Amino acid sequence: MEHIKNGKFKNSQTNLVDTLLDETYAAHNALDDTRLLFRLITCTSQGNVISDNITDFIFSPNYPHNCHMQQDNLKTFSEAINCKALSKATALKAARSNLRLCHLKLSIERNGLDGLRALLSELTNQGKVRVTSCKKIIRGFMISLLEKLKEKWLSHERCGPFIICRDDTIWCINSLSNVLWHLTRRGLINFGLLSLPKEIDFMPKDVLPQDNHVLIIGAGVSGLSAAHQLNHFGVKVSKGAQIINGCDNNPLIVLSHQTGVHIKELSEKCCLLQKGGEKVDEKTDSQMDFHFNAILDIIADQRRNKEILQDLNLMDKFRETHQHFMDESQLTFTKQQETLLNFHFGNLEYACGTSLSNISSMNWDQNEDYPQFSGRNVLMADGFSTILDKITENLDIVYNTEISSIDYSDKVLVKSSDGQSWTGDKVIVTLPLAVLKNGIVQFTPPLPQNKVTAIQQLGVGYMEKVVLQFKERFWSDKSSPSEVFGRVETEFSRRGLFGVFHDLSKENASGKSCYILSTHISGDSVEILKQKSDEEIISMCIETLSELFPKKKVPKPQKYIVTRWYQDKHIQMAYSHIPVGATGDLYDDLAADVQGRIYFAGEATNRQHPQSVTGAYISGMREAEKVFTSMAIS
Repeated sequence: MEHIKNGKFKNSQTNLVDTLLDETYAAHNALDDTRLLFRLITCTSQGNVISDNITDFIFSPNYPHNCHMQQDNLKTFSEAINCKALSKATALKAARSNLRLCHLKLSIERNGLDGLRALLSELTNQGKVRVTSCKKIIRGFMISLLEKLKEKWLSHERCGPFIICRDDTIWCINSLSNVLWHLTRRGLINFGLLSLPKEIDFMPKDVLPQDNHVLIIGAGVSGLSAAHQLNHFGVKVSKGAQIINGCDNNPLIVLSHQTGVHIKELSEKCCLLQKGGEKVDEKTDSQMDFHFNAILDIIADQRRNKEILQDLNLMDKFRETHQHFMDESQLTFTKQQETLLNFHFGNLEYACGTSLSNISSMNWDQNEDYPQFSGRNVLMADGFSTILDKITENLDIVYNTEISSIDYSDKVLVKSSDGQSWTGDKVIVTLPLAVLKNGIVQFTPPLPQNKVTAIQQLGVGYMEKVVLQFKERFWSDKSSPSEVFGRVETEFSRRGLFGVFHDLSKENASGKSCYILSTHISGDSVEILKQKSDEEIISMCIETLSELFPKKKVPKPQKYIVTRWYQDKHIQMAYSHIPVGATGDLYDDLAADVQGRIYFAGEATNRQHPQSVTGAYISGMREAEKVFTSMAIS
């Protein structure tokens, strides 16, 4: 927008508020911005204020074209951003200058490396020319190719045609060899279930001592990924989630393609049902979703430049900010709108694995400072069992064995509670955080103090699942086409009980349909689970479904599963969280190796992707690379 009313009126925030809302706006802060945005949304239903005035505004002639161009360019760079081949800041700069990845390829085709350097050169603040490394460009191409060749090993033959040069061809081919090996070792390409082709020759030969042996404790996702990766590199190794957040370049999506596991995208919409079966109208749902996230944005804005000693739990901070918002805006919410907050509280507590009363308001989302996987969330209806079964092939795994001690004073000596022992050069510990907290495994010598502090201070979260199989799909008219529906709980204390239901229906081996619903229990509601039997929990769930579908006769389930991970001695939790007064540095401290002999993996060691199976898998590959590098002969 440039001008209005003969060019005399400029579209400053103050003037927009004055024209559209007939209010005075003098401050610039998150609270006022949010208040006014909410007013703009609600005023459309009160006389269509915005549409009556918006016709006076005109766009600059080039504005729509420039916006579309920038958005298209950012989409072009998305793969490179997600795989960290390109920073978001650099991508934004390139998008505004209409630079696309195809331009990089064209510059190489036309003028070789000189053309590439010319295209990517820019002046720094000191007036010096800064040239992006050609190796980084090759790296970006390799990782972009991975998205297209998920089921093939990236080799010279497959990557070479994409490196088109007029000059310095030999230099580029030599660099390609180094880049391929670097990315393979880091687990960015050529990972998962791909078999090493005989013709692959870029992996260095004889880089490991002949006698090398790594022990891995824990056969979860992180332990298996580490074992599988080290097995690829020639190292001797002894040795149930379903929703994946962000499918673009996510390693678990690559694994699903390699194993043929069916995945389906989850709709961004979730139909919300109330007691009695009434749907929450989309407008109210949208307004409260906006309000909930706006309050979180205000909290994020207010925590800047604050000391950790000023930290509050997220629930108290949310209520305080919400009340301030209501007082300042003089808005009133209906009872239905207030009740909808319970759904959002429960949903966030499911993501965090604990009540918001236990979470740091300053650092609960610290991983948002790092790149995250983009794209739609997807669902693996069959779970990860097929993938795990494939990963475990050809691995030496000792099952049903409880480790009691790890002595790393010289060679690593691992002992079990039943008297068995194993010796190795190094050990990767992938035990759940709760198991480490409870001291089931004794370390000799004791772990460093910063490691002990990280184990003690990181929060242990709880979440349990309930899965039911029915003879009919009675919920189809409410959940379609998204195959997911939410429940609005009127009681605050039960907000984490059966909040969202996922439709996992499929055909079984005999071709018959299996109608399956999956839901969860999280936050404070896990305490309800602890006091009930499986039969009582199922009865409560059926009663809940009957309230949501009063016109249907909800049958008893043919089969059901109620998880109780909290009481399993070798699990004891769901995932970690940042408690009040703590920071994300705890993840880094837990991930650090000890004396180059003990390495740690698991979701609680992944600062960038905690609380996820993806994070656990990546951490395993991360430690495999660290172990391999430390053992390799330079």
